[in-house]
Amino acid sequence: MAKDSATISGLMRHPLAVSLFDFARAQSLDIRLVGGAVRDALAGWQTPSVKKGDLDFAVNIPIERFIQLAETAKFKVFPTGLSHGTVTLVIGDHKAEITQLRYDVDTDGRHADTRFTDDWQRDAQRRDFTINAIYLNSEGELFDPCGGIADLSARQLRFIGDATQRLEEDYLRLLRGIRLLSEYPELQISAAALEVMKSQTQKLVHLSAERKTAELSRIFAGAAVSRALHLMNRLGVDRAILGAPIAAKFLANDKSPLADSQLAGWFSTAELADQLVLVASDRKVLVQAIGSHLRLSRSQKKALLSNIRLLSGKEDVLFARLALDGDDWQKSCFRLEKQAALAYWQGCVSGIYRWQESRMRQIVFFARPTCPISGQDVIVRYNVSGREVGDILDRLTQRWIDSGFSLTKAELLS
Repeated sequence: MAKDSATISGLMRHPLAVSLFDFARAQSLDIRLVGGAVRDALAGWQTPSVKKGDLDFAVNIPIERFIQLAETAKFKVFPTGLSHGTVTLVIGDHKAEITQLRYDVDTDGRHADTRFTDDWQRDAQRRDFTINAIYLNSEGELFDPCGGIADLSARQLRFIGDATQRLEEDYLRLLRGIRLLSEYPELQISAAALEVMKSQTQKLVHLSAERKTAELSRIFAGAAVSRALHLMNRLGVDRAILGAPIAAKFLANDKSPLADSQLAGWFSTAELADQLVLVASDRKVLVQAIGSHLRLSRSQKKALLSNIRLLSGKEDVLFARLALDGDDWQKSCFRLEKQAALAYWQGCVSGIYRWQESRMRQIVFFARPTCPISGQDVIVRYNVSGREVGDILDRLTQRWIDSGFSLTKAELLS
């Protein structure tokens, strides 16, 4: 084992690592951190999962024995994946997944028939990429059976062993590779590996909609999302899970709106319903793809359909009417509510607005004023009921908005 205290000392001080490694030494257990946390510590990266304190550990004893020892030591242990040798351990606001070493005896691209082992090398060989198969023990020593440290130094994303075999074992690894290339702009991947990924793209249809949606959300949130969209198009992933190619304007290299770091920054933090409606070249086909390839919540579907309705029709007419780049932007911001940022972004992408970061901040942090009248005010003033109440209230609210939110209750009801 190699030791690199300069790059992993911070990870060793993580509350979860301190607790579990102290426990390991007290019980004479071999427990090792593995996966993204070790990779990112060595590379100098930090991902949202590590910030939240979600870490992955591996242990070379039967998971049932680990549970007994951990509960005796007063850890909270939850059998979240016991049949696969995995439990979740909670310490305060942090949680860790502990998995017994294992290897695959049969796979079908979606599920694996696994067996347990105490062989660290064998456990490493079943993982996806070399940079995800680096282990860190309680003494700060690194175990790197697949050459992941060298690949990290070279900023190279490389499959463990044969790329075709790795992808045929688990089709999700194709999306995971794109996700890593989206999250880490420094990473590169060989042309040969991309060709293998392209040959496996159609097998994504066999994955559950939930798994595809989860990976797509992380792809869209990456710092290198522009490159990821290019890869999705080049490999045919967009057609496989969105039903149509990515919109051409997102594939125009340096002319892509995502080539602008500020535009890209907003895109990566936007809601999935906003991201999907922006990148889709055929929004009608996208709605069909949601039913067969992706799994959105009820609120996400509602937002997506609303976005499609908003952006349908002639954009020059739409954005001239909204005037989010003008002095009266607050009026449209009030009317659009959560869609205001999407509308401004699309107007900039279409060349109708000139991008201003300060305006986007104003829109995102717009504090909606409260209309001075209510439905009860309408009932008392006009002696109406039912639908008429809503109709009158809506008309009066529009008058109040048109006034720049200045009309008082008395003026509106006079």
